[in-house]
Amino acid sequence: MAQMRQFARAWSFDSEQPCSEGGPAVQITVASATDVAPPEQRLDLLVSSPPYVTSYEYADLHQLSLLWLGYVEDHRSLRPLMVGSASNKTNFASSFKRLNDTGSHLSFSIYGRDQATAAAVSKYYLDMQAAIQNSVRLLADDGLAVFVVGNVTLKGVEMDNARHMVEAMLDSGYRRVRLGRRAISNKKNTSYRSTNGRLTSDPTQRRVYAHEYILVGEK
Repeated sequence: MAQMRQFARAWSFDSEQPCSEGGPAVQITVASATDVAPPEQRLDLLVSSPPYVTSYEYADLHQLSLLWLGYVEDHRSLRPLMVGSASNKTNFASSFKRLNDTGSHLSFSIYGRDQATAAAVSKYYLDMQAAIQNSVRLLADDGLAVFVVGNVTLKGVEMDNARHMVEAMLDSGYRRVRLGRRAISNKKNTSYRSTNGRLTSDPTQRRVYAHEYILVGEK
């Protein structure tokens, strides 16, 4: 019953009023991380868990909430708009030139094995670079950004997403960028990947996402 009452309070809250007595007002903005406008009062702390590179179709993963909350009639129409979607493709030659060193190396490593995947990967890394660059605008002076990111393997290539993000953060002006690694122990349904590429809980398959990285940067 306590959880039901908590859910009812959360569902009926007024976005212009404090969530709890004495708490701050809540403002919800629907926008892309690549170009969302800074708030009137810059952030002291930004916390984000960026999407994995082409590992999930996030529109499909969140289709129930998207449909239930009335954001879209057909969730599939959002696939090309989602960072990390395999539907996102761009001209590889033109995007390759705008990638940082890590992004260009990883994208080129995929290109000889699967050109379509390489195009989607390069678009992902370009979007992530834009999101990181834009995140600096959201922070107050001396503000702190925390990103949680995991590495994956695509077409036999280890995609060092953490390294790419560290480089993007340094290029965007973050200082004192620090990286920590933590073991993932509670994601039983996403610990393994079968031979056809699907995520599985079967421990006889190849283990993935055993660790994730915590990246911290100061403006």
